[in-house]
Amino acid sequence: MNFVMHLTPTSLRVGFTWMLVLLTLPSAFADDFKADDKVYIASSVASIRTAPHDKAPIAATLPIGTEVSYVGSVADVAGALNKECDGADPKKSQKWSCICVPKFRVDYGVYWCGWIGKDLLSIKQVKFADLLAKLDKTPADRLMERKKWAERAVAFDPLHEPARKSLNDVLKKLDDNKALESTQRWLDVYTVAPAQTRGTKLIFSYNGTFLEPIAEYEDGRITMEGFDQSSNDEFRSRGQSYNLYSRGRRLGMVVTEAQFDCRVLLCPQQTIARAVPSEANTRPVGLATNFALSNAERPLRTVSKDEEAILQKLGTAFVKSSQLDPKERQAILKLIRKGVSSSISAVGSLGRDGRVMLMSNWVLGSMDDAHYGGEYDVYVSILIIAEQQQDGSFRLAPGSGSIAERGCSMIDHVDIDGDGVDEIFLSCEQLEGQYHYALAKRSAGKWRITHGPARN
Repeated sequence: MNFVMHLTPTSLRVGFTWMLVLLTLPSAFADDFKADDKVYIASSVASIRTAPHDKAPIAATLPIGTEVSYVGSVADVAGALNKECDGADPKKSQKWSCICVPKFRVDYGVYWCGWIGKDLLSIKQVKFADLLAKLDKTPADRLMERKKWAERAVAFDPLHEPARKSLNDVLKKLDDNKALESTQRWLDVYTVAPAQTRGTKLIFSYNGTFLEPIAEYEDGRITMEGFDQSSNDEFRSRGQSYNLYSRGRRLGMVVTEAQFDCRVLLCPQQTIARAVPSEANTRPVGLATNFALSNAERPLRTVSKDEEAILQKLGTAFVKSSQLDPKERQAILKLIRKGVSSSISAVGSLGRDGRVMLMSNWVLGSMDDAHYGGEYDVYVSILIIAEQQQDGSFRLAPGSGSIAERGCSMIDHVDIDGDGVDEIFLSCEQLEGQYHYALAKRSAGKWRITHGPARN
């Protein structure tokens, strides 16, 4: 267990107060649930405790809309053989519910679980339009109820200006200057550029909802194996902002929206974060860092038709000359003939002289499918890297080829160390939920892959 202390920055601690008030209010969404029901956090934020009573330590706070799995009431858990949540006493209050977050894993087959007030859950998925409708239907003179719905709407979408205005208006009518100030400090997190980190520099994977540290950067080196997440664990606090990058360029930032205390309950490897893209219609996934990159302010570059043909030609030639099983070879060749639309493809930087590299990762099936039988009975993953030469032509880069042995596929690319050449980050999905991350880096004229430790 990680016993490192996790402190909320003073500037944000007060900012959470207006949201936490909701935890004492009954939810309009309260309902009856069954074991394994998919349910959702219905309040602005919800405290998850280590035991089913108000004085139990808070293990985490999760934001509105978070999907969780309902395990049972205090009585249900007390009578169960396998207890996902500790401390259940059938004689105690039944207002508490044991829930687990399926996306949060702490060990093989073990999910992150805790106790929550049942009235903070909803069987119905929380939707922003519904929150706005509740706000609009609430009479103007019912200020506390309007405050509740405005807070929930802003918590669901802090960037929505009309919702922010509604919240400010009701707080002004309540003459609650303290709440106005703390609310503004909280909302500023979504507009102010991330500060430079004072601790260990970390690299994260971001999939649009979950932020997970995957590597450490120090003294010009990227470390995948054995880096210590707890050396800079501020990402487990709400309101931390980080730079977001994809396809070699900065997209904006991500802001953490969950809070964990690893002293009282083992923390999951990920946290929940919201993307704040700097451009409209931007793909809000990629790699995040708690430090600024020097070579990421570049225009978006996509694969052209001519470059697509180059990748297809090089990919086809590689597969035909490879040692792949004939069945695998035919399956992946069929996929390559469909072009880059059937792959993860991108254009990255190959040097400060302006040369580029073309990347395409064709993936067919998965390790689980191939092993246990699924949609595909083969699994192939081919990473083709074409490097631009001084004369403008492209050649297959040494180190290109199959990355299926350990279940890898490309996540994204960006120049972390500022040498002018993008690094390529990989996600490697193995059997039965095991996975890890890997780094493809050009060294001495060849692309070499470094694998991180296994995760569950």
